[in-house]
Amino acid sequence: MSLEEKGRSLFKSIYSRKLIIFTIPVLALIVGFLASVQPVIFAGIFIATCFLVFAILRPREFLIFVFATGAISLAFITEKQKPYFAELGGINFDGMRLLGFLFVMLVYLSVRMRSAFKAAVKYKLYWFFLFFAGFTIVYTIGQPVDGLRLMAKIAYPFLLFIIIQIEAKDISFLEVLEKSIFAGGIIVSLIGILNIFRGQAFIVGIEGITQYNAGLAHPNMIAFFFLVVFIFSFINFLYLYRRIYLFFSLLFLAQLLLTFTRIALVSLIIALMIIAFRKTNPIIAFTAALLVAAIGFLAVFNVPALKTRMFIVPDKVSSQILLEKPEEFIDNIRLSGRNKVWSFAFENVFQKNPWFGGGLGSTDIIIGREWKKQGWKVDVTGTVPIHNEFLRMLCEIGIFGFLLFLAANLKFFKDMLRFFWKAKGKTQFERISLTALCLIVCYLVISLTSNVIN
Repeated sequence: MSLEEKGRSLFKSIYSRKLIIFTIPVLALIVGFLASVQPVIFAGIFIATCFLVFAILRPREFLIFVFATGAISLAFITEKQKPYFAELGGINFDGMRLLGFLFVMLVYLSVRMRSAFKAAVKYKLYWFFLFFAGFTIVYTIGQPVDGLRLMAKIAYPFLLFIIIQIEAKDISFLEVLEKSIFAGGIIVSLIGILNIFRGQAFIVGIEGITQYNAGLAHPNMIAFFFLVVFIFSFINFLYLYRRIYLFFSLLFLAQLLLTFTRIALVSLIIALMIIAFRKTNPIIAFTAALLVAAIGFLAVFNVPALKTRMFIVPDKVSSQILLEKPEEFIDNIRLSGRNKVWSFAFENVFQKNPWFGGGLGSTDIIIGREWKKQGWKVDVTGTVPIHNEFLRMLCEIGIFGFLLFLAANLKFFKDMLRFFWKAKGKTQFERISLTALCLIVCYLVISLTSNVIN
């Protein structure tokens, strides 16, 4: 008997009818009290309850909803502030959604315990990483609530992955999820176009460069999202030869380029190289890679906006300096303050406890406190992002935890690579495996200079 059938039979029983008659007045009193005293909390609890019922009874539709709407930031509602539960570090509607979805997924997995165990047993390393990362919150030198917040962000994609494995009984459902990702891309694109007309789709970065953010989030986050949907749509076009996918590819690529995010562009080139090696012979792919590298090299030296984005003193950049004074050329590369953040985190967090780290969630708040003392710019939450997820893990959970993090991610990469080679010649599986490989490689590359987890 399915879970849905069990629920119906329960409500049909005499006992459940009596229970409903007793509980309705009690629930009405609780709901009325919460609605009058804490309307925001009440709304959150009510929505989370609806999603909980939705996820347990209709898990596939819940996954489709998550994939279609997950990229739509709700931070604009509170103007990127975190006004709720300020005494605990603050939370906005994005945070509420994350916690709500996380709670729903945990309940779902507890209901489907046996299936969840079968799906998760292959990824023991990631479980060990999660447990150790959670344990470090006990001794964190930052705020425990920041550690819990980061823990939720680390666990969320993994739990989502486990649920997909449980529900994806066949490849057709993976194709449905693909379409929901396209739907998400279209929704964000429409919001971006609307915000262009409203004059709210671009921001001016710290280098004075105008960057596209669709009026939703930081350009880095939007760039990563458009990179994901571009990879999906472009690979679908190469395998299915439908013009609609070519249109989506161009639409998403244009918005990705407008973000002017360097690491996303590097990841894009790497993804295109992987695609070229799969879809063409190695000689053509290698030649194309060299051609793209040459075009990129020329663009860095000849496009003024890109030159300003890449270098601290653009006028001192030339191919001659690169050849004659390579150290001076490297020192001139603009890291947007990342070098200061990285060195400070390494000295003040990692070196204090190199083996076990400063505790999950410690780096951003520690850097933020120091930056505030110096009178430098900090985030609205009083934190400064570390802009390197590998260094974050090294500083916060130490060498031991970092090795677990690295091993867990390499396990995913190894599995995707094995799937990639085995799928050759099987169109549907080859398309999905190529997409998965490109995504995990891009995730690892972008993690070098961005806050992909946080």
